Amino acid sequence: MNKKYYLFTILVLFLLGISLGIFYKKIIRDNNNTNYKGENDMTDLFNKNVKINIYGENYELILEDNDTAKAFFAMLPLNFEMQELNGNEKYYYLDTTLPSNDAIPKQIQKGDVMLYNGNCIVIFYKDFITTYSYTKIGHIVNLPDLSKENITVKIEK
Repeated sequence: MNKKYYLFTILVLFLLGISLGIFYKKIIRDNNNTNYKGENDMTDLFNKNVKINIYGENYELILEDNDTAKAFFAMLPLNFEMQELNGNEKYYYLDTTLPSNDAIPKQIQKGDVMLYNGNCIVIFYKDFITTYSYTKIGHIVNLPDLSKENITVKIEK
């Protein structure tokens, strides 16, 4: 009888251990899927609109979910004048370098906002094919024609 009691106790402890392991894994999985709204967690911020004002009109800038866009977002609000280049883009050099993960996008779309060389913000106002490397920051919805002159840009959260 003593031997049966001993085996029964081991079996109960074994099943209890398995149950606790499954429960523990569920807690870990649920915690990893939770979006905390902490001060340093910016994942929820990229679901909000970022306003960009050009020619006195507001447009929506949809940010990428990457370290470059997050660092750019942390700098807002920004107000600067962008210069014309190549008949398809406006550019502005920041005073600081942002994290980047440059790649050749091949196809640039009108409205793309890119980072060039770590510190140059570029807004493209025409579609074209490129061999240059950029890190995408975001995309401006319904961007107007920017070919006329240098532009003043104001970007806000």
